[in-house]
Amino acid sequence: MNNELKPGITLELTEEVTSDKTASAIGSGMLPVYATPAMIALMENAACNSVSDYLEDGQGTVGTSMNVQHVSATAEDRQVRAVA
Repeated sequence: MNNELKPGITLELTEEVTSDKTASAIGSGMLPVYATPAMIALMENAACNSVSDYLEDGQGTVGTSMNVQHVSATAEDRQVRAVA
């Protein structure tokens, strides 16, 4: 192991809401706003990458449970962020 995996490791990722990440494009809704599946993918990406430096070559992480609320719509050309 490269480093010791400890509680408190964080990583913040941001991305722009583009047309391909909208609910209408992904098929999770009809509006051109940030899709919940895109939000979850960003969250999982942040979680996975937050610990990647602490894992041995060939190791990774996998999400097994999600309990999320998507409480605000975000229009195209706006930024969203996930902190793990």
